[in-house]
Amino acid sequence: MGHRDSFISQSLKNIRTIEPEQRISPYMCKEIIKQWSGKGSIVILELNAGEGSISKQILKKLNPDSRLISLEADVTFCKILREINDNRHTVIQVDVLDSNFALTSLPIGQVDIIISAVPFMHSSEEQITKIVQDSYDRLTDDGKFIQVQYSSAAKKLYEKILGVVQIKFLPFNVPPAFLFIMNKSINQRIEINDKSGKS
Repeated sequence: MGHRDSFISQSLKNIRTIEPEQRISPYMCKEIIKQWSGKGSIVILELNAGEGSISKQILKKLNPDSRLISLEADVTFCKILREINDNRHTVIQVDVLDSNFALTSLPIGQVDIIISAVPFMHSSEEQITKIVQDSYDRLTDDGKFIQVQYSSAAKKLYEKILGVVQIKFLPFNVPPAFLFIMNKSINQRIEINDKSGKS
């Protein structure tokens, strides 16, 4: 096992003792908001928004005509999110890990970017597949899906669901983390080329 893998392994042993908001460091927020230009009017959907560490940074970058929709299950966190008091920001109390929940049930239309901090560490493959596939279907054709992960072990599952997935390692987060990044337009081009090659 290499030094980086040992470092990650040791950090993951202690992840349950770290509060969710402590895992979303300013460093991670900075790396997440680098994933889009900030130009043009867009709609961003945030899954498992917590106390709003990422939400606040997103709103700083969004232009006046853009929107951020934050989903969060915890009542207290929802109250904190609503205190952000920005007319571009909508907070919806919902548990995306609830087996009865589907993104299609929300009246929000297509979105340009989905940022997910849903803690999938103890979720079944079926549950992960459902949420990630729903997210993919909700994206515009040139949309982007970004998932916060604390292990790269799920890469093959994400590739199975989404196709090409870029992984960005965040070594200075506590604990070290990964961003799984999927560009829908890239995967659609690959699908078209595959179909052309078979015909």
